[in-house]
Amino acid sequence: TIDFIGRLSIEKGPDLLLDAWEMQRPAGFTLRLTGSGPMEAELKNRKLEGVEFCGPVADAAPVIASSRVVVIPSRTEGAPLVLAEALALGVPVVVTDVSSGIREMVAGIREMVAGNREMVAGNPRAVLVERDNAETLARGIAAGLALTPDPNPELPQDDGIFDALEGLFNFFMPGDRAATS
Repeated sequence: TIDFIGRLSIEKGPDLLLDAWEMQRPAGFTLRLTGSGPMEAELKNRKLEGVEFCGPVADAAPVIASSRVVVIPSRTEGAPLVLAEALALGVPVVVTDVSSGIREMVAGIREMVAGNREMVAGNPRAVLVERDNAETLARGIAAGLALTPDPNPELPQDDGIFDALEGLFNFFMPGDRAATS
């Protein structure tokens, strides 16, 4: 499957994803939208072939782990947790280039999750695409499907992925959540 996990709202861009799907539906794949929000009825009314709506989930990790590609078509975003989770799980990601947080996460997530805070250039499992452009999103999805998932992601074994991701979030956004966790 090709997956979107998030709020079905204008800023998250699920409408752009459906536009891209209409332009270039990859053969043999289903598009799964996991989440809910104010655009849900409008998106469902489009009744596109090969699109499933799954509603919200408490834990996105199993959805991400079962995905061939995760798509994050946001119009605005800071440092999306879904991006961190997908890259940490070794799942290819197509994400709109809407913030320095996204660019930093794409550049450094593999090393960060492994416990090394040094940033690395590039990521073999991420495709950055232009914001608010369904055509480039469709091409990005095709490119994402050409990427190879990581069969052995370097996940922490002690406190689990949540603690690693929380550390990653705190690294990129110091002070935002550290006091509330």
